Amino acid sequence: MLGIVSSLQQNLLKKSGDIEGIGSSFAAQLEGGDIGSQNLFKRKVSSQMTINKIFKKDLREEACQDIALIFYLNAIPFNAANSEAYKKMFESVARHGPGFDPPSYHEIRVKYLKYHVEMTNLSLDDHKTYWKKYGCTIMTDEWTDGRRRTILNFLVNSPLGTIFLKSIDASKICKTIDKIFKMLDDVVEEVGEENVVHIVTDNAANYKAAGEMLMKKRTKLYWTPCAAHCIDLMLEDFEKKIPLHSETIAGGRRITSYIYGRTSLIALLHKFTKGSDLIRPGLTHEKPAMGFIYEEMDRAKEKIQDAFRGDESSYILLWEIIDQRWDKQLHWPLHAAGYYLNPILHYAPNFKVDWEVKRGFIDCMEKIVGDFEIIGKIDDQL
Repeated sequence: MLGIVSSLQQNLLKKSGDIEGIGSSFAAQLEGGDIGSQNLFKRKVSSQMTINKIFKKDLREEACQDIALIFYLNAIPFNAANSEAYKKMFESVARHGPGFDPPSYHEIRVKYLKYHVEMTNLSLDDHKTYWKKYGCTIMTDEWTDGRRRTILNFLVNSPLGTIFLKSIDASKICKTIDKIFKMLDDVVEEVGEENVVHIVTDNAANYKAAGEMLMKKRTKLYWTPCAAHCIDLMLEDFEKKIPLHSETIAGGRRITSYIYGRTSLIALLHKFTKGSDLIRPGLTHEKPAMGFIYEEMDRAKEKIQDAFRGDESSYILLWEIIDQRWDKQLHWPLHAAGYYLNPILHYAPNFKVDWEVKRGFIDCMEKIVGDFEIIGKIDDQL
């Protein structure tokens, strides 16, 4: 067996012309007496390392071709190669060594599926422990599938992270306030009322009404609309109510339609963007923004004011649009409490507490804790 491997290695090197070069170099130095036994040993080790490197490179290329073929034949998304599980899989196979017998269809479908379901349930138990200790937020994500059904995903967020809870076909539910209320109430019951601090949904009128009904029944939790959706609506209001914004956005849409209506321009666009979409990527962080919304909204207004050099007549309409959405949809005690309890902001040198913020914090404590003596102790420790 060793002879076969050695012969294969030599054949690989002959293809690259390295064997003859190494051999002639050894012969010349031996005849001239310029090489000692120690140097000869080092040269042999070096040449062996070169042989092994080329041999492994060829083996890797062959393995990669086979792996890539699996992706192509089974329509596996290329993005799967970015998964940590994908890399871990090959590390496990490499530790096993030659002769690894891959799992069969039945093993993947039954044996290992059961195993990973059990592991997922154990992980879920860890999350439930955090829910009981720290509380959690139920979040909804509504989308429409290819059959025009309204699907509602429910997720639960806690300090340990966000997990998917379940999906519901809400096509016959999302138009009726009473049905939305029952759906949300059932999910709160499933997670545990004592664990839920907050529930976030779309900010449509029917969801708002259902959320208010839920807060009357479940008195220790808050319902709030999705902050991102509210900010989108603010931007839409800028377009609708400010002529300059409306004209600018309309012009941008005409340019976009003109480009994407002509294949030659699309090809030119892809040439100069190297196949990418014409967007500017933004830095995002996978973390909740609750503790920052209150402060960031104030900062946004200040930046708008600075952009107009303090000319109130120029920025006041923008402020009014922001305040209108903020007061109706985002101005909740929970956001004020999030600002007050955020350690990054709370212990900053320029941190200031006005009555509105403190009132929001106290309202939250009244709702969640209820005991004013305990609330006082909590406030004293901050």
